[in-house]
Amino acid sequence: MKKLNSIKVLCCVLAVGATVVNNGFANLPMFDNREWIGYYQIESNKKFAFGITPQGQGKFFAMDNDGQPLIHSALVVDFLIEEVTAGGLVTTKGFSPEFLESEKPAGADIKDVTIKGKAEDDILFELTLTEDRGGMLLGGKVTSPGKAQNPLRLSIRVWVPDVTPYFTEKKEEDEKKAKKEMEKLLKGERLSVKWINGKSERPSTSEPIDASSSAVSGPGISALSAEFSKLGGAKLDITAAPNSAMTLSNDPSKALIKGFSVIWRQDIAKDPLSKARLSLVLK
Repeated sequence: MKKLNSIKVLCCVLAVGATVVNNGFANLPMFDNREWIGYYQIESNKKFAFGITPQGQGKFFAMDNDGQPLIHSALVVDFLIEEVTAGGLVTTKGFSPEFLESEKPAGADIKDVTIKGKAEDDILFELTLTEDRGGMLLGGKVTSPGKAQNPLRLSIRVWVPDVTPYFTEKKEEDEKKAKKEMEKLLKGERLSVKWINGKSERPSTSEPIDASSSAVSGPGISALSAEFSKLGGAKLDITAAPNSAMTLSNDPSKALIKGFSVIWRQDIAKDPLSKARLSLVLK
């Protein structure tokens, strides 16, 4: 287990909006040791660090060659409870951090961590997090429907921020030359998806595109691989276990490199015991 420099961790927390001054209404503990300020649990190695805040939000970021977190390229992980009506309408049920609890004390070893919580309409749920083979496995389940009248499922949203390569245009460069330089940089930014039917696609990352369209998300995505220079040269792999799938979402007027979300959902019909997991790996 590789520990992070406390100043770097503090900067990371501030950069992605976590509350570090106090625990707010969260019921989960927070590290007393400044080495891990702002987190309830954290896992790290030479390639990545994953932290879960007392408010129940995850942060997943790459490490540079010096073992320091790339704080401005952090992926934000949100856990969501969704209610699905007979007509297919999906409603997100919010949860309050004050109802989150876990038997595991704050620490720097995310292994079989279970967090229990309560969402709107008295819905009870569990989140499960564990390090696995150099990555993170995330999942959970609804344990009580409360007052909800329709089927419920757990979903996880992973927000990939703007990962446009760093580019400094020289004063003497004309617009045409600068454009060519940027195009050259963008050729190294790659994204590929594998659909649940086995077909693979490599959508453009540099041109405006609707990530939720069938041309990108297809019938559902089982695996996503990406190489972005802002991730320190690491390869990002996001994988949905059987009986679950992912879709992408973004601002259709912008290129994927300007930011997009990966939304993972369980198939509640095929996975009644909620054993499916989402895998996050940086290698």
